[in-house]
Amino acid sequence: MGKWIGRFLYAIIIIYMTFVIIQSANGARSNAYLLENMSEYYNDETQFFKGVNTLLGLDYITYEPIAPVYTDTTREHRLTFQIYGIGYTDQEGIHLDGMMIFVNDVVIYEKNEETGFYKLLENPYIRLTIFTDELQENSTEPVSYTSVGMNFSAGFVFDQVSSEVAYDLTKTDGSLAKITRVDVDYSNGATNADGSLIYSPESIMIVASQPVDDPVFDDSIKITDFNYDPESYRLSDDITTWPVTDAEASTLNLMTDHDDITAYNWHMIRVYLLYAGFVIIVTYLLFFHKKVMGLIHTKRTQKNKDNDIETESVDDHLVEQIFKDPEYREKDGK
Repeated sequence: MGKWIGRFLYAIIIIYMTFVIIQSANGARSNAYLLENMSEYYNDETQFFKGVNTLLGLDYITYEPIAPVYTDTTREHRLTFQIYGIGYTDQEGIHLDGMMIFVNDVVIYEKNEETGFYKLLENPYIRLTIFTDELQENSTEPVSYTSVGMNFSAGFVFDQVSSEVAYDLTKTDGSLAKITRVDVDYSNGATNADGSLIYSPESIMIVASQPVDDPVFDDSIKITDFNYDPESYRLSDDITTWPVTDAEASTLNLMTDHDDITAYNWHMIRVYLLYAGFVIIVTYLLFFHKKVMGLIHTKRTQKNKDNDIETESVDDHLVEQIFKDPEYREKDGK
């Protein structure tokens, strides 16, 4: 009975690990595509958005921002803050409207407290904290979402609820929340004891729909009149054919381009092969190695016995030849 329980638990572990490996394999393929097609193009919206469409499976991204564009041109920091409309169709065929909050063109000079000089910060981490007008349950704090990227950051929110969407603007009463504020912070890569990034005490930009008291590096990059029209990104009702045709994409000014990611399938196959090899080896060691070694031992023992019998027969024959009196045949029968 104990053996069957062990086998059952082992099967459960293998099934769980298989799901994890599938995600890891997809991640390996996506990472390979990202490194080659996106990592150096975060300041090239056309190329970068094509990559976003490909990796996230979006139907489209609007070519033009759907809200005012804000830029930070202070001496120490430079960045561009934009919001684009996006569309996504989930596995149930539901067309989701959403927004991509996108920060790029990032240049940060960090002050050295010892020397007083500023130095260009290589590969800063950019964090977006997106606040809505919906309050957290049993709290006066607003619901917020966080997104972090290196040299850029992109946050995605959708109107509709879907198991495939991380953040949605649907309130518990069914109405739609609205984004009221976005904080932009940076980290130079320093971490706390738990490994979490340490961010600057002051935001490098705050985009809000009303005055806020939180510290920002420069008051010129504290936006207090942020607003957007929700209908500017809710385009699913305006689209008559899915997938979006080139004609409608041109009319609505949508980017629908995708890359063929199957060229990167080898990265998935490599993960699968390594995992298959691991499972075969572990399964053999747990369930077959002892039996195989037992069979080998049995055969070896039997072979040794056979050899011993054969040796013993030869030895007896030699002894007999040695100690047996020789037979002499007399000539002429005498």
